[in-house]
Amino acid sequence: MSNEIDRVLCADWSKDVSKRAVYEVMVSERLIRRVAGQDWTVSSVLQLAGGQSKTLVTFDAPLGVPASFFHALRADPSDGSPRTFVEWLPNAALEEALTAAAWAVRRPFFRVPAGRGGLRGFEAAAAARGVALRRKIERETGAKPVFVVAGVPGSVGSAARDIWRGLTGSRRQGTEFRVWPFEGGLGQLLGSGVPVVAEIYPRAAYSTALIDAAPRPRLAVSKTRARVRLCAIRDLLATQWVATTGVQIRDTDAAAQGEDDFDALMTGAALFRCLAEGLPLFAEPLHRPEAEGGILGTGSVDLAMRERAFRPPLCVSGLIDPAQETKATERAGTGGAW
Repeated sequence: MSNEIDRVLCADWSKDVSKRAVYEVMVSERLIRRVAGQDWTVSSVLQLAGGQSKTLVTFDAPLGVPASFFHALRADPSDGSPRTFVEWLPNAALEEALTAAAWAVRRPFFRVPAGRGGLRGFEAAAAARGVALRRKIERETGAKPVFVVAGVPGSVGSAARDIWRGLTGSRRQGTEFRVWPFEGGLGQLLGSGVPVVAEIYPRAAYSTALIDAAPRPRLAVSKTRARVRLCAIRDLLATQWVATTGVQIRDTDAAAQGEDDFDALMTGAALFRCLAEGLPLFAEPLHRPEAEGGILGTGSVDLAMRERAFRPPLCVSGLIDPAQETKATERAGTGGAW
């Protein structure tokens, strides 16, 4: 068990404030549970951390930008040549380009228009200016660029802007925290006496939570389907690592009923496992503390392996009662554990 981290807050983020969820991991107590609340903001999550040291505050949205984008904005003297992504944030240009032709470093965000080739048009426009729109982690996992705010499934730009603005505003109001890895190594920041903010990626966490033995490929989970969530939670509770560590996983009803809670719970489980078993928290090749940052939960997954799909068993197998699936789809907001 790690002696550097006492508590982890896992915040699954969305541009819709009603679709945000927070789970907390109490490391020494071996406990994972949902934090009651609604309409979460960056400020309220940081307040939940309470200024405690050895606390990780993690968000499911990009903290970082592509290296080529960062180099391009540093080349502009009017930006003051920031040394890191975090230094750039207070003066960051977060405007949207309305068309691919209008894309620029000072207007990096955009909505993908309907029709074929919409995203490729923006990628080509950025490439003409020497900028690749994806960080290495996004290239490795097939994720969408950080700057896409809408128009395609998996867009994260709106959530990213909300978190970036929230971090900047909280710091201006005097809230103390550090952002990994831009302001130091994880061990160094955890010893700074204030909470440490970091990025998480649920799609990288599923594998660590649900697959006992290494090597672990990335695992695609169709989390929008109630039956898949039910099966994944049952599989999580049946893993050997959960039995061995003795961790208590609560509020699984909420995770079964909604994909936001599901992601927050699964990410919390993966990070607890890394801490309990001494697994690496992040993948070193993806750790770029100047611009691109790092993602917790990637260190125990082999990103070079072909991604696998999580396939739930048939209801007739006896693992899932069809009546439970119906209830999980109909109910909302109840707590409890399986």
